[in-house]
Amino acid sequence: MSADKTQRSAVAEWYSGKNILVTGATGFLGKVLVEKLLRSCSDIANIYILIRPKRGVKPEERLNTIINVPLFDVLKKDNAKILQKIVLVKGDIMLEGLGLSNEDRAELARNVSVVFHAAATVKFDETLKSSYKMNILGTQELVKLAYEMKQLESFIHVSTAYCNCNMKEIDEIVYPPPMELNKLIQCFQGLEDSILEDITPRLLKDRPNAYTFTKALTEHYLLQHQGKLPIAIFRPSIVTATWNEPIPGWVDNLNGLTGVMLGASKGILRSAIVVRQYQVDIIPVDVVINMMICVAWKTALSKTANMPVYNCSSGTVNPITWYQFETLLRKHIAEYPVNGVFWYPGGSFKSYHWQHRLSVYMLQTVPAYLIDIVMAIIGRKQIMKKLQNKLNYLLDTLQYFGTNEWIFKSENVPRLLSSLSDVDKKTFNFDISELNWKEYMVNYQLGIRKYLLKDTMESLPAARQHVNSCSSIMDTTNDQDVPNRISAAFRGKRILLTGGTGFMGKVFVEKILRVCPDIDCFYLLVRNKKGKTPQERLREVYAGPLYEKLKKIHGKDIIDKKCIAIPGDVSEINLGLSDEHRKLITENVNFIYHCAATVRFDEPLKYAVMLNVRGTKFMIELAQQCKQLEIFCHMSTAYAFLKEKILEERPYPPPADPHQTIKSIEWMNTDIVESITDKVLAGLPNTYCFTKSLGECLVVEHMDTLPVIVLRPSVVIPIWKEPVPGWTDNINGPTGLLIGAGKGVIRTMFCDQSSYADFIPVDIAVNAMAIATWDYLTTKQRRIYNLTSSHEIQVSWDEIIDLGRRIIETRMPLNGVVWYPGGSMKRSRLAHNLAVFFFHTIPAIFVDILLFCLGYKPVLCRVQRRITKGFEIFEYYANNQWDFENKNATMIRDKLNETERKIFKIDRDDLDLDEYFTNCTHAARLYILNESDETLPAARRHMKVMWCVDRLCKILFVLGILYMLYTCILSPIFSN
Repeated sequence: MSADKTQRSAVAEWYSGKNILVTGATGFLGKVLVEKLLRSCSDIANIYILIRPKRGVKPEERLNTIINVPLFDVLKKDNAKILQKIVLVKGDIMLEGLGLSNEDRAELARNVSVVFHAAATVKFDETLKSSYKMNILGTQELVKLAYEMKQLESFIHVSTAYCNCNMKEIDEIVYPPPMELNKLIQCFQGLEDSILEDITPRLLKDRPNAYTFTKALTEHYLLQHQGKLPIAIFRPSIVTATWNEPIPGWVDNLNGLTGVMLGASKGILRSAIVVRQYQVDIIPVDVVINMMICVAWKTALSKTANMPVYNCSSGTVNPITWYQFETLLRKHIAEYPVNGVFWYPGGSFKSYHWQHRLSVYMLQTVPAYLIDIVMAIIGRKQIMKKLQNKLNYLLDTLQYFGTNEWIFKSENVPRLLSSLSDVDKKTFNFDISELNWKEYMVNYQLGIRKYLLKDTMESLPAARQHVNSCSSIMDTTNDQDVPNRISAAFRGKRILLTGGTGFMGKVFVEKILRVCPDIDCFYLLVRNKKGKTPQERLREVYAGPLYEKLKKIHGKDIIDKKCIAIPGDVSEINLGLSDEHRKLITENVNFIYHCAATVRFDEPLKYAVMLNVRGTKFMIELAQQCKQLEIFCHMSTAYAFLKEKILEERPYPPPADPHQTIKSIEWMNTDIVESITDKVLAGLPNTYCFTKSLGECLVVEHMDTLPVIVLRPSVVIPIWKEPVPGWTDNINGPTGLLIGAGKGVIRTMFCDQSSYADFIPVDIAVNAMAIATWDYLTTKQRRIYNLTSSHEIQVSWDEIIDLGRRIIETRMPLNGVVWYPGGSMKRSRLAHNLAVFFFHTIPAIFVDILLFCLGYKPVLCRVQRRITKGFEIFEYYANNQWDFENKNATMIRDKLNETERKIFKIDRDDLDLDEYFTNCTHAARLYILNESDETLPAARRHMKVMWCVDRLCKILFVLGILYMLYTCILSPIFSN
C-alpha cells in the first residue's frame, strides 16, 4: 500500500477488508480503477468484476487479457499475488438480473460494500434502443441488486460531464430529464425499430446523441433512490491517457482525442472542425480514478440523504484551449513521430465547415482511394478507405464537442480535496492544477507510440528519418523556447526593393520595419513622377495612415533612418541607375525583392514588355553583379499561365521567347506594336499575363546560377489584420466592384455566380514573402511558391456580391450614391447586355444631360465607359476557373513556431468574411473616397431616401407597363 511509514492513508484504511464490485472493468476506466485499488488499497478483500462473453471470447480469457496489459506491470513486479483478489463474476449488464447465477448474486449481496458502476456504451452513433439497454436498464438492474446488498456503503455511478450538454453552465446537480422515462419505454414497446430510428432526432431534441440523452435519463432515475441508497454521481469530462500512474501516457483505445492524435501522427488526418479559442476539457484517466476512489470513501462517511454530484473536469482549474492543444500536438508528433507514417504529419483545425469538408475530401478521401487503388494493383490489402471511414466517424462525433464550450461548475470537488490528509492527497492525487500540459502531451504521444502502436524507443531515430524523407521535420516550439527565426534572418541585411511605392511594396516595407527593425536599410528604387523627386515621393507615400503603427512603436524617424531612395526606373535601359548607385547596390545588397510591374490589364504591349520583361532582365543582370547577394525574390502572379487550369509549383514554358520578344519590341514604335498585339498574345486575354509569364521564365532560367525564388500571389486584396484592417490604396479588383456597386453605378455583371476567384489579403502575401525568404535561406529546397487561398477558402462571386451589398446597404453606406445598390450577376450574355443598356447606358446619358442643363460637368458617361472597359477584363477571369496547388506554401507554414505564426500569420482559419468586408468598405470610405466617419449618419439617411426612390420608380415602371398593356391590348378588345 502506498503510504508513509509514520502516517497511513485514511482512504486506504477505509477500503481495508472491503469487497468491491466493478462493472465495466474491461473498459479504459475499469482497468485503471482495478489496478489502482489493488496497488494503493492492497488490504481490500476482493474486487468482483462483472464480465460477459464477447465475440466468442470467454470471460476467463477476457480477464486474462486485462491483467496482462502493460498497465499492470508495476503491480505485478511489486506484488503479483495480489491479482488473486480479482474475482471473476460472469454476467451481462444488459440482461435481466445482470445475467447472474443465483450463487453469484447471493455472494455479491452478502459481501459487497462498494459498487463502481462504470459499464456503459460510449459509442456516439449507438441506436437509442441499444443505449437505453446498456445505460438505463443496466443501471436499473444494478440498483435492484444494490438493494439486496447487506453491507453496501457506497454506490458510485459514472456518468458524463456532457449529459446536460444542452446547457452552457453545468452545476453539480441533477437536472430535469429530457423526457419521462415511462414515455420512452412506451416508445420502445409500441414502435418498430425503423420507426424509432426515424423519430430519434425528435426525441433527442437539443442533445447530439443517444449517449448523452440516456446518461441524463439515468441520472434522474438514480435521483429517485437518494436517501435510500448511498449513491453518488461522478461526471468526468473527456477522459484521456494517464498523467502519472502507474505509468505516464498509458492508453488502450482510439476513442476521442487519442484517435485524433494517432490519425494526425500517421499523417492521415489533416483536418478537424473546432473553435480554437474554446476550451477542450480533458482529464487524465488516473485523475478520474483517484477522485472516484475518494468519492466512494466520502459518500460512505457523509451518510447524507442527498445524492452528491461531482463534476470531474479541468476547465475551471487548469484550462487548455483547442488552439493550445493543436500547438502542442503539432510539436510533439514531429518530435516523437510514429513508425510508418503515410504522409508528413500536418493539417490543422478548421473554423468553417466548408473548409473542413474540402480539406477532408482533397487531403484524406482522395489520397485514401488512390492508395487503395495502388494496393489493389500490386496485390496488397486495401485498408485506407476503411481507415478514412473510421476517421470520418471520429470527426463527426467530435464536431459537436469541438464547436461548443461549457463551464462545469465544481464545488464538491475542491471540498473533497480539502478533506484529504497530506498522505491521501499524494496517494490519490486528483489536483489537476498541478498538471503541466506540455509535459503531459509529450507522455501522451509517447504512450500512443508504445502502448497502441507497439513502437519501441529504439525505433524513434528511424521514425524521424522516415518523416524527414516525407519532408523536413516540423519545427514548432513554444514562444519561450525558440526565437523569431524569420526576423533574425533579416537582421543586419541590406534590402533592395523595386515597386516600393506600389500596393504590396508599401505593406512589405511597413511589415519588415515593424517586426524586423534591426535590418540595416532598405534601398528603394523610385522614379521621378509628376515633377516629384524620389525622396519627395517617399516622404509622401510614407506619411499615410499605413505607417502610424510603425512610427508609434519605433519612432517617427524610423523610415528616414532605414529607407534610402535610389533614383531609377525599371522600364529604362539598365534601370536608369547612375554608376554611383549601381556600385552602392552591387557592393552592399543582400536581399533583392523585385515587385515593380504594371498591373494594368489594358496596358499597351510595348510598355508592358519594357517594364515586366526587360525590366526583369535588367534586374537579373544587376543581381549577377551583387557580391553579397543571398536571395533574389521575383514577384510573379498565379495568373501568369492562364492556359494551365491547375497551376503547380513548378516552372512552365513561356508563351514566347522572352529574349526575342524584348529585341523585337524595342525597335518597334508603339503604333506598330499595337497593330500586332493580338497576334503576339496568341489568345491570351491581356498584356499583363503575357508579360508576367515571360518575366518569370527569365528568372527561372537563372535558378542554377542565382539564389532566386518565385512568388505567385493570386488576386491581392486589402489588408486583413495588420497594421490597418481593410486598408488599400487602389480600386483594382474587388475594391473597385465594391465601390461601383455601393455607389449604385454597377447594376449587372456577366459571370457564373457559383464560380469562385482566388484572393489573398496583402498582409498575408507580405508575410509569405518574409517566410519564403527564411525558408529558402535555411533549406535551399523550394524555389516556387503559389500564394493562393482557394484550397482553404472558396467564396463564390455571388457570395461576395451579397455580402458587399448587405454591408453597404445596412452598415457602411457610401456618400452620394447615385442610385440604391442593386442589380445582379447574369449567366446570359443577352440578359447582361440588356441590363447594361437599360440600367447603365440610358441612366448615364439621362443624368449627364441633366447635369449639362444645370451647368455641371457631365461625368457619368465617362464613368460608364470605364466600367465597360473593366467588364471586358473582369469577364475573362470571372467565367474561367483555375485551381492552384500550394503545397510549398502550406509546408513552410507547418514549419513555423508559435511566435512566428502570430507575427507572420499566413493561415486564414479565423477569417470572418463579414468582418473583413466591413473593414474593407470602411477603409475604402476613409482612404480611397475620403469619406470621414462623421458623414456616416448622413450617408445612411441618403441610402434610405434612395431606397424609397428606387421602390417608387419600380412601382411606377410596373404601373406604366400595365397601363400600356391595358390601353394597347386589353382596351381595344373590351371596346369591341
